[in-house]
Amino acid sequence: MRYIGGVLSSVEPEVTSSNASGVFTLNDYAQKLSASNLPVPQLGIQFIMVGGGGAGSPGNGSRGGGGGAGGVLESLDFSFKINRGVNYTIQIGAGGGVTEFVSGTNGTNTEAFGLSALGGGRGAISQYNVFAGSGGSGGGTSHYQLRGGFSIQEAPNGVGNVNAFGNHGGGFAGRPNVSPANSVPGGGGGAGEQGNTDGIYQGGDGKSNTVFKKADGTTFYGEDGIYAGGGGGAFEATTAAPTSGIGGLGGGGDTSYKLNMGFGTAGNTGVIFDYHVNGLPNTGGGGGGDFHHNSVNYNPPGNGGSGILIVRYPDNFPAAVVTGSPEIVNANGHRQYAFLASGTFKVD
Repeated sequence: MRYIGGVLSSVEPEVTSSNASGVFTLNDYAQKLSASNLPVPQLGIQFIMVGGGGAGSPGNGSRGGGGGAGGVLESLDFSFKINRGVNYTIQIGAGGGVTEFVSGTNGTNTEAFGLSALGGGRGAISQYNVFAGSGGSGGGTSHYQLRGGFSIQEAPNGVGNVNAFGNHGGGFAGRPNVSPANSVPGGGGGAGEQGNTDGIYQGGDGKSNTVFKKADGTTFYGEDGIYAGGGGGAFEATTAAPTSGIGGLGGGGDTSYKLNMGFGTAGNTGVIFDYHVNGLPNTGGGGGGDFHHNSVNYNPPGNGGSGILIVRYPDNFPAAVVTGSPEIVNANGHRQYAFLASGTFKVD
């Protein structure tokens, strides 16, 4: 028995969405939830996302082009939002690889939150008429008949302020009446500038970002806070500190053609050049190109550097549930997660 308005009754009162405004049964709620009519809680984040760098390419009696850097996507004003409670897959792009006397490969994409930072394009090989690859940034050319690769990285629409960065690979720059006349290789494009911007054979510099600091609070990710430098085109170094064939700032690899100075050999102890052929890990840097005359003098070109994703949001939201062992920094009112390898990410 229930007491209803002064009358004892054994009949339960019935309240439904049809006879009481603003009141819903559990069935009404379930239907709306299943139809996704209820708002999903969201979280605004900052992030930088970099694709894997393209590999440099080998020469074959000619010079190989430098690899293009991985594309960069960046949003820093918290206008890009993710859904809370959703477990997002994070895929970190790998750098392109190389095989003897065969062209290098493009880097692979870094993907997260429905976005893709494209892998960088491979460098070109003139001997086999292999064009430079297009990607986040384009690979460098290797011959006057072979163009540099293009940047095809684009910013997404309708998802907040997300900016895209990438540039074309360096094109041919001829040297008439000078041997070799028709084989001046281009540096790979970087996120900050086109290949060959700072000179022939030069990889394009990358994109600076000093928002995301490491746990020590003073150093940055990337190469000192610069991401996605292009690889240097093949160049025969004749000094211990050459000014050509250099990878762009932001992890770009340097040319691997180093016969005259014997970089890295026991007979050359006076080298002051900070030399690395491969794009640096977790920068998206392109690999350096090679030039060789025969297999005895062959020096492999550089692999591209792997990509990275860094995410940051205010610390009044819960800590993320993650896999893939990202580097975590909680400082200055923010939670930060740097993914150096693939994993998952969820904020409840």
